Amino acid sequence: MKRSKRSKIKFAVALAAVAVSSLLISAQSSFSQAVPLPLDTPVPGTIAPSGTVRYEVVLPTPGALTITLSGWLATLNWGMDFDRLYVYNSAGQPVEIEKFGSEGDPFLSHMMREDPAVITTRVGQAGTYYIHLHSGAIYSWPEGVSQQNYTISVSFTEVEDRHERNDSLDSATQISIGEELSAYQWRQTPTAAVWGDEDWYKVEVPCPGVMSIILNGWVPTLNWGADFDRLYLYGASGQAIGAGGEDPYYSWMMFISPDTIKVNLSYGGTYYVRLHSGAGYSTDPYTLKLDFLPVADPFEPNDTAADAKLLEPGKEYLAFQWRSLAQGTDVFGDEDWYYFTALTPGDLTINIQGWASIYNWGADYDRIYLYNGTALAADSNATPLYEGWMIGGDYSYTLHIDSPGQYLLQLHSGAAALTTPYTVRLDYTGEYVTGVEEEEMDTQPAGFALCQSYPNPFNPQTVIAYSLPKACYVTLTVYNPEGQVIKVLVRENKPAGSYRIVWDGSDYAGRKVGSGIYFYELRAGNFVEARKMALVR
Repeated sequence: MKRSKRSKIKFAVALAAVAVSSLLISAQSSFSQAVPLPLDTPVPGTIAPSGTVRYEVVLPTPGALTITLSGWLATLNWGMDFDRLYVYNSAGQPVEIEKFGSEGDPFLSHMMREDPAVITTRVGQAGTYYIHLHSGAIYSWPEGVSQQNYTISVSFTEVEDRHERNDSLDSATQISIGEELSAYQWRQTPTAAVWGDEDWYKVEVPCPGVMSIILNGWVPTLNWGADFDRLYLYGASGQAIGAGGEDPYYSWMMFISPDTIKVNLSYGGTYYVRLHSGAGYSTDPYTLKLDFLPVADPFEPNDTAADAKLLEPGKEYLAFQWRSLAQGTDVFGDEDWYYFTALTPGDLTINIQGWASIYNWGADYDRIYLYNGTALAADSNATPLYEGWMIGGDYSYTLHIDSPGQYLLQLHSGAAALTTPYTVRLDYTGEYVTGVEEEEMDTQPAGFALCQSYPNPFNPQTVIAYSLPKACYVTLTVYNPEGQVIKVLVRENKPAGSYRIVWDGSDYAGRKVGSGIYFYELRAGNFVEARKMALVR
């Protein structure tokens, strides 16, 4: 049966391995006999045929090791005891085995025929390493030469990553927005298998916005069949965000240098960036920098009617089309709810500028609604007083408000998200509630009075009006049906006059109370009166 050339080589290597097996066992058990070999210093040496010299070299950091042999005589015969070079770590493990080597004969290089012969390898940890140099038998050596006379030197390229080990979420390196860090694609291991490095970074993001992950000098692995490089993003609890599947990477094969990966973040807080090197590694560092564009909406969260925020007519407000419900990258489909309270009938004008529209009937397009707050509190499917859509550009709409009460404005962004703010302003020709806690009205009442709160039912707030014909000490208190005090709204001396105050549905500690019936009681001198109101969340 004929063997291929490669099979013959393997067979010859196996035979030679048997011949030197006892030598290797001796070599691995005799590190204490090794000759110290300083870095960057040529050292002369001699070896008898089929002899071995052992060297010890101390490496200060992980890095790339280069061994140079000058004057070496190679034994170019697979059927004989040929020359070999081995490198071991302090545990006796071979650092690297070349393709013709084996576990039984783990040489890094063989038949070093070039002069000088240059052998390179890598180590992923600092420490002591051992070079075993074995001379082959005399074969085609110059006439009269009976031993090896050579020079050996070792040079070293340091790969010192001060952030290691940062191979897990728990050991992530802290990085600040705007800071640039330098690190290496170089796994911490006592062998040459430095690929597959994991570098984790932890960053605190102040608010929703766009985080730019900027990588420079990164070595990619552009091969789908290999362990390619990947970037992952995680939230504070360690959940992967922005991607799905069994391997939820956010980006991959970062081959552009610098490569900028932009991530929309819907919430502030702690995030983790994980870089997986794949099959790539390098003695040159890469740099990582995180930049951030804030999208801080002062009204958020206002994604439901219960969380609607006050718009006082005549004032212009800035807000963003940017969903901010939880940590993640889904910033589309934002809902912005606002309210104002009318005291008298009038014309309401809704003005919106800088709004991004979705001009596509087949997509989740943007919409606007105006509701009567009392009707919506009683029926979540109440018909809006006004409905519009695709409101981009300079938008303005006027409608008449027939009766006092609370009115809710809902803006739905649809598939749009924007890092620049839009402006919203309400103009109203009637009287309305301002944003002050209590307001004194310019009237002189004829007697004591406590008015019914409006709107009623209400959500999220209601207005309580009362009148004092003379100065007196006043308390206005909200109770639950069990008679327990929920909140004292007024407790002070008041001059004669008419007043109105807003209750926002919170208790004395600022906590939102639940849906239900509540009572409010006015005590002013000898006057005492109570009324009932309903909160519908």
